[in-house]
Amino acid sequence: FTLAFDPADGSRLWSDRYDGPAQGADGALAVAASDDTAYITSESHAANGLFDYVTIAYDVATGDRIWVRRYGARGGRDDLAWDVAVSPDAGHVYVTGASVNRCFATGRTARLQIKPTARNATRTYIVNV
Repeated sequence: FTLAFDPADGSRLWSDRYDGPAQGADGALAVAASDDTAYITSESHAANGLFDYVTIAYDVATGDRIWVRRYGARGGRDDLAWDVAVSPDAGHVYVTGASVNRCFATGRTARLQIKPTARNATRTYIVNV
């Protein structure tokens, strides 16, 4: 659930509730903003019962969703997003987190770069370490 408040008086400007494909647990863990866009990232239940990264871009003035992007690694792993950042020119959005198995005995970190263009987004590359 995402809420935007007026900084002057605290009144609610807009809100949005994201319900992923599994209609399970979806939350918000981190936020970043450019001049006109807010980026929210978290994990979201996927249809296969595992967690995926989810990143949502919102128009800060209206609360309209600009785009929603999900990332799920192969191999039956939960993908847990930790943080999101936007480049100074707002040309790239970076999401970081981990892909881990259910017992958390092994895991790999993953970084996802999203390039927002013309009010949509293209995943440009993923690096697993």
